[in-house]
Amino acid sequence: MLNDFTWNMTGYIPKHQVNPHGDGIIPYVAERIFQLEPEPPAVGSLNEYILSALQEKNLMYFSFFLHHYEPQLNKRIKTYLGVEWRRTLQYRPLSWISSSPARSKCSKN
Repeated sequence: MLNDFTWNMTGYIPKHQVNPHGDGIIPYVAERIFQLEPEPPAVGSLNEYILSALQEKNLMYFSFFLHHYEPQLNKRIKTYLGVEWRRTLQYRPLSWISSSPARSKCSKN
C-alpha cells in the first residue's frame, strides 16, 4: 500500500537522539520520540498533514503530524495507564493475600 510513498526527511532531524547501544529508551526520550528540528511548518488543522501526505504521497507530512500530535497522544496513554495501574493495585493485594502461605496458616487456626 505504501510502495508509492516517499519519506524524505531532508532538512529535519530528531530533536532527541536514541542511543542504539543502550538498554532501551529512557522515558524522557520516549515521550518525545517524534519531535523534529527544525519545527515543522504550522497548519490550521492537523488533518492537513494527513491530507498532504496522501495527496503528495510523502510520509514526511505524517512525521509532521506526529510531531504536533505526540503531546496529546502521550496524555491519552498516561491516562489509560493510570487507570489500569490503579485498577491493578486495587484488586491485586486482595488476590495476593488470599493466596499467600501466611494467610493459609492463619485460616487453619
